[in-house]
Amino acid sequence: MGGKVGNILKAAIIFAGIATGQAWLFKTLEGSVFKFFGKQLLMGAIMGAASLALQPKMPSQAELQGRTIAQRNPLTSRKIVYGRTRLSGAITYMEAVDDNKDLHMIVSFAGHEINAV
Repeated sequence: MGGKVGNILKAAIIFAGIATGQAWLFKTLEGSVFKFFGKQLLMGAIMGAASLALQPKMPSQAELQGRTIAQRNPLTSRKIVYGRTRLSGAITYMEAVDDNKDLHMIVSFAGHEINAV
């Protein structure tokens, strides 16, 4: 199963397993202090496991290698580029004209003159 249904199913299975363990744990522990801290620990584990099961998978560093991302930032620092490199510039200005038919953008690649793009 993929998507949200699979994640919800994972969270439900984790919750059911931890709840079963919680019932066993509270039968064996004596005293109110141990029950309180045990319950707090177990509820923290339940919430942590559920949030891990429901959060989307983030791409790894290997999957992101070689990608460049242009960000809209008019106050970015000036890059110094030497030699051939693959980079992305900062979008320092963007304007739509002619009823959104044309888009004018200024993309800053370096803080100095470059030979070619």
